[in-house]
Amino acid sequence: MYPYQDLESCADGDWDGWTLSRFFNPELTNQPFFEPLYFSFDRLYDDSWEESPAFRRSENLAEWTTFTENKAKTNDIENLVYKASRKEIQAIKTYLSNPATPLSATLQNNSMVKYLIQKKDAATVDYLIFAKTCEPFALEGDDWTVETKQVNPQIIKLISKAEQTYQTEQNPFLKLRYAYQGIRLAHYVRSYAKAISLYDKLVAPLNTESPIKYWALGHKAGAIRRSGQNNALAAYLFSVVFDKSESKRINSYYSFSITNDADWQKVLSMCKSNHEKATLHFLRAIQPDNLKLEEMKNIYILDPTSEYLDILLVREINKYEVKKSMKSEDLNTFEKGSAGLKAFIFKVVSEGKNKNKALWTLALGYTDYLAGNVAEARKTFAQLPASSQTKEVKQQIETFELMIQLAELQKIDAASEERLYQAIKKTKSEPLQSLMVGVFARLYKKQGESAKEFLSTNDIYSLRTSPNAQLIEQLIAFTDKASKTTYEKELLAKIDKTTPKDVLLEMKATFLLRADKLDEAEQIFSKLTYKYEDIEGIPTQDQLKDCHECVEGSSEHFSKLELIQQIKALKKQAADTDKAKALDATYKLGAIYYNTTYFGFAWRAMDYYRPYGFSSVSADDYTDCSRALEYYTKAAELAKQAGNKEIAAKSLFMAAKCEQNNYYLLKAPKNDSYYEGLPPSYAPADRKYFTQLKQQYATTQFYSKARQECFYLNQFTR
Repeated sequence: MYPYQDLESCADGDWDGWTLSRFFNPELTNQPFFEPLYFSFDRLYDDSWEESPAFRRSENLAEWTTFTENKAKTNDIENLVYKASRKEIQAIKTYLSNPATPLSATLQNNSMVKYLIQKKDAATVDYLIFAKTCEPFALEGDDWTVETKQVNPQIIKLISKAEQTYQTEQNPFLKLRYAYQGIRLAHYVRSYAKAISLYDKLVAPLNTESPIKYWALGHKAGAIRRSGQNNALAAYLFSVVFDKSESKRINSYYSFSITNDADWQKVLSMCKSNHEKATLHFLRAIQPDNLKLEEMKNIYILDPTSEYLDILLVREINKYEVKKSMKSEDLNTFEKGSAGLKAFIFKVVSEGKNKNKALWTLALGYTDYLAGNVAEARKTFAQLPASSQTKEVKQQIETFELMIQLAELQKIDAASEERLYQAIKKTKSEPLQSLMVGVFARLYKKQGESAKEFLSTNDIYSLRTSPNAQLIEQLIAFTDKASKTTYEKELLAKIDKTTPKDVLLEMKATFLLRADKLDEAEQIFSKLTYKYEDIEGIPTQDQLKDCHECVEGSSEHFSKLELIQQIKALKKQAADTDKAKALDATYKLGAIYYNTTYFGFAWRAMDYYRPYGFSSVSADDYTDCSRALEYYTKAAELAKQAGNKEIAAKSLFMAAKCEQNNYYLLKAPKNDSYYEGLPPSYAPADRKYFTQLKQQYATTQFYSKARQECFYLNQFTR
């Protein structure tokens, strides 16, 4: 019902592995600020979340907007509070004292500046100047775990000034912010006791629910943790900050730590409400390897309307569906727990206490689907009245309905293929498209449609690296199909968007060339309109040392068709009664057949991919030196008969290269380094052609040159 797939789909773009198995949309929780805590294999679903300025500043900017009676624009507030320099803020204060003083156009047009000028609010400007003075000593984002290494005397003065100004300032909004600046700086300079006392003395008495209060509380919690006073109290305070401040939620999540049952009981005893206890259970639940279902039950008892339940529900559903599709090792554990999870979901739906009924009803039906009960799943989804469905709920139901249709599909024909493909493509859901591809491929295999099965899960690159002559024929026949569905056209586009048949024919001809079926290959190449890549170099070129880069950028190049024609001409010449011509052609044929193997510079004539390391060479790579060896040994014999010792010596040396390649191919272990693990052999049984070369042609110029350039021959002759 739920096939595993690690597949490509016809959709554009890269694919994100495990996310293709996640169909239950976590955004159904309607809790966007919990997004970092959605399920993923990393600690956070979105690591960039807390780096976003909008995320880090939104709470504070919202408060400043209220403070300015909604007369200042958010962008203007942000520019003044976060981006303006101390000098620019000082200019505003000067203007307030003397309106004749010039003010920059940027400041004049800032709606917050206009508000402060209209109100003649020097106190707020003074606070902004103070905040800008503190700014160099505090990191952007108020990371609770970072502290300065040395105490700057100016910081001590700033802490004192924050405390003094707090006492004289009348506006609670500004009082709180002065307190926060002092607490933050005290924490950063490791004055933990001072940070704690400043919070208790300055912030606690203020009757406010400002997020800045909880930013300051986070610093108090950090100070308690670092001073080693009371780990349980620190954990409790972090849980409060987690619950109350969206922008500090992730910091609190990382800072929250309870390592033993005794501390856990202490923290629970500090809670002032069931909601606070539910927060603790949630924080414990989202830690790795904890018992999520038990924590969900605890939260439900404490607060059945808790938003934390929704987040944990989606996390568990996403975790289960992903591990099921990946066939994870711990899937059995999840499957054993799935019955309990479904029972709990049923209880929540039945009792109707949770606010997000649609989410839990969808989850109930989806657990049936995951268990293979698609009929029950459809019945459950039908319980949601259309009138109460949001856009997101409708999309989720549509996704599940299409998944059920795929699960129920026993046979695929053109009509069902077109219908499902169009419906699923319209959703723009990558996981759904991936699932469709997996189901289609399974059915194509069952129905014997090998070409479509292959293209559903592969592309032209896969065929080129693992050539299959029979499959190529089936693909060519597929291109000739008269009437094609949209999906079939998409499949063929994976070969080539304009001329897929010509691409396949070129491959067929290339593998015929591999097999030395020259007439059949020539017939195909001569009719192709598809422009395939030429090969650099001269195919009959000699190389004592194999070098694949030496021909790069060469002005000389040849096509596969030209190569076939040259081979045919040389074969004809090799049979000539003129012995000199026959010798020349025979040696050149040996060179061509060697140069076009994996070991030669012209390997592209026979292959589309060459592994960089020898350890990666497989049976799919063209490493066959037998034809080259046949012609080199024949050339050596013809040269010997003609008394041409130099050509005979060179032919035997090239034959020895073929012999050495075969030795490594047959005996080398497959490891990560070229030839590593198998030393070269100099035994006569492995060096037959070096032996002949040394015994018969040691006096030739070629032998002398080869000894200087070839390490193996040099070692052998010693």
